[in-house]
Amino acid sequence: NKTTLVMATKGTIESERFHKLYNTYKNNDTYLMACRGLADIIEEGNEEKIKEYLKTNLSEYIGKVQNVITGLQSAFVNIGEKRNAFIHVKDILPKVDIVKNEKPKERPINELIKPGEPIIVEVKKEAVDKKGPRLSTHISLTSRFTVFMPNSDFVTVSSKIEDENEKERLKNIVRKYLPEGSGAIIRTVAEGKKEEDIKNDLLKTIDKWKDIQNISIDNHKISNNIYNNYDRDLRLKLLEFPVAFKNALEYRMPNYLADYVYDICVLTNAFYQNNHINGLEDEEKKLDWVFLLTLTNRMIKEMLSLLVINIPTVM
Repeated sequence: NKTTLVMATKGTIESERFHKLYNTYKNNDTYLMACRGLADIIEEGNEEKIKEYLKTNLSEYIGKVQNVITGLQSAFVNIGEKRNAFIHVKDILPKVDIVKNEKPKERPINELIKPGEPIIVEVKKEAVDKKGPRLSTHISLTSRFTVFMPNSDFVTVSSKIEDENEKERLKNIVRKYLPEGSGAIIRTVAEGKKEEDIKNDLLKTIDKWKDIQNISIDNHKISNNIYNNYDRDLRLKLLEFPVAFKNALEYRMPNYLADYVYDICVLTNAFYQNNHINGLEDEEKKLDWVFLLTLTNRMIKEMLSLLVINIPTVM
């Protein structure tokens, strides 16, 4: 259930260290994400720095609720470790702005989570002795200018920014692009920066969160049913990824990846035009197709990232 994010940026497609890392983590529990940061550490070749980066930045898990203990307002969650992890109701309820002395509204934990449900969590405290890790749903994703908090409905500014007008300007910019129900902490480095730079930085982080959310659909295991030719053709093309990736690496020719992602897009377009998911009464078929499109979306994003092509967030 642990989600490992292996990252790549411009230049690393030819890096032996990157491919070593890719092969190390390439399994059903791995999600590849293109991002700045780890690439430089990989190129440097410092194994300790790589481990530290993974430990510090890659703490999101797709867990499964095992037991809900209503008397203690807590639950145990399986995140793939030796011991189940612990989560308290206060780490599930929406985070509040302590600066304004706000308090979360109390609710019974069994109204929030149920046994067997998937849950996206972050490790708050590592396992100690016989105790498992302590978890929280208060995910925080740090980028250059902000700390994005998808489950916290407030915006605050670093205390190191003292100018009140600048604080309000930054808050107004960030609020404009935040999804409903989410929040952010605006970092000191954002002071004086252009709206466009802050917007682009924030939207990339929001996209990362959407990708993490999409992983939870992997709890549905796609069936072996092939419903029509459009379904079959798209599935078969997705299975060709290792060949395209191997050819691009072996011959140092990224056009193999470009051709592959083009073919995927053509087949996805045909699939989408000829298969109507909304209103389907067959639940298994519906879940299969949602899973297939989610996987395809993920694959296209990864290919474009490896080709160093930015996906526009606003048209």
